[in-house]
This record gives sequence, C-alpha cells and structure tokens, in this order.
Amino acid sequence: MNEANTPNAQEALLKAICSPGLSLNPRIAVYQRNRWAQAERALAISFPTVAKLLGEGFSGLSREFLLAYPNRFSDWGEWGEELSEFIANQISTSHLAYLPESALLDWCIHGVERAESTGFASASIALLSELNPAQIGIKCNTNIRFLWTYHPAFEIWKMHQEDEDFSEWSERAREKLAAPSASPACILISRPYWKATLTPIRHSEYTFISSILRGNSLLVALTDVENTDFDFTSWLPNALTNGWIAEFYPLPTHALKDRIS
Repeated sequence: MNEANTPNAQEALLKAICSPGLSLNPRIAVYQRNRWAQAERALAISFPTVAKLLGEGFSGLSREFLLAYPNRFSDWGEWGEELSEFIANQISTSHLAYLPESALLDWCIHGVERAESTGFASASIALLSELNPAQIGIKCNTNIRFLWTYHPAFEIWKMHQEDEDFSEWSERAREKLAAPSASPACILISRPYWKATLTPIRHSEYTFISSILRGNSLLVALTDVENTDFDFTSWLPNALTNGWIAEFYPLPTHALKDRIS
C-alpha cells in the first residue's frame, strides 16, 4: 500500500491543511489557500451584510472562524450558524456593537431563502366568511422567522441593498445608534417568492402571530391583542402579500372551546 494513502498519512495531511499557519510545503499551502478562499466565499454568500460592513477585514474573520468552527457539512451553505456568537466574542470587532445582530439577521435570511415555502391555499380564505372566528385556525408558513434586535439591524441591512437609498437608510441607522431604544424591535423574515422579505412588526403583531402559532383560534388570537393597536383588517393583506400565511383551516369540534390565554 502506498504510504500516502494510509489512514495515518491522510489524517496527518488533513491536520496540516487545517492548521492555522501557512505550510512551508507548497502542495499543502495550495490546499490551505483554496480552503480559506472557499470559506470566505461561502460566508460572504451567507452573510453579505457582514462582508460589506467589514470590507477587507472579512477575509481575516472568515479564516479565524474556520479555525474555531471547522466546516462539518458537505454543503458549505449549512456552515456558519455560530458566526454571530463568534463575532460577539472578538476584540477586533468589539467597536461594532451592532455587528453580531447583523450577522444573526443575515443567517436568518439565508435560512429562509434556503427553506421550502408552502405557499398559500387561496381557496381557504373563504372560511373567513363561512365560519365564525372561534372556528377558524390559521396555519403560518413554515419558513417565517422572528428576530429581536436592540441595534438598527434592519436599517443597516437596507443600507446595503442595491435597490435602496444608501444615504437615507444610513441616516436612519445613525439616528437609532445615537438614541438606542431600551426595548428590542422585532423583524419578521419571510419569503413570498424567491427572495426574503423583511418586515419590522409591532409588539401587538408579534403577540397575534405567536398566538396563532400556538394553535389558537382566530378568536383567541384577536382576544390576545384586545386594547392594542392591532387591526386584523389591515394586517391580513400584508400577511398574505409577504407570505406569512399558508392556509386558513376549520378547527376540529373538540378545539372550539376557546381558552383565553
């Protein structure tokens, strides 16, 4: 057997390729550079906002992250979940307090865009006129995500979208950074078509959707947001447009005894 093909030799080669410093062996150095470049490309796809915020510094961050969290997946697109936490613990990025949340938002968007979308069963909307709210359940799309942020992650994300006004969103981000809120804001990430859509939502909207996600009837969900600024008639078109709802469905008889939670 060729010694280069033995398990010990292959393990030694892999260890050399994954070592932090550039090898003096030209053959191993080629593998290392390719691996570092592949990691940077993968993270730039999954975390485009972070990549733009850091510029040239993103390359070094990618390499350090790869050393701390080696890719265990066959698909590089599945790698990177820990980047937000990793950034939060880095001295080199500590002056960018908003960066961990921007990374988390990028990862949520990446996940939503890779996930399957169930679409909307349009015929089911007829139940709103056929049944009373106590008899109706609402199934949300399985690929929606919520993110609570203390920093202007939404505005910073908007800044770096090609079809948005950089100056306008940059100013909004600066205003929020100058006067941070004591309570977090909620962003709902969904994918009505191919690209993710981000929608800042009010606390009352989050309460309503959370009630639906717990399996409550429309009546219970509406009761949960009584005496708030929530308005179902204006919320519904927005929810349908942004792909938040998969279908309306009739609740089984045993579920019609609504509980007020």
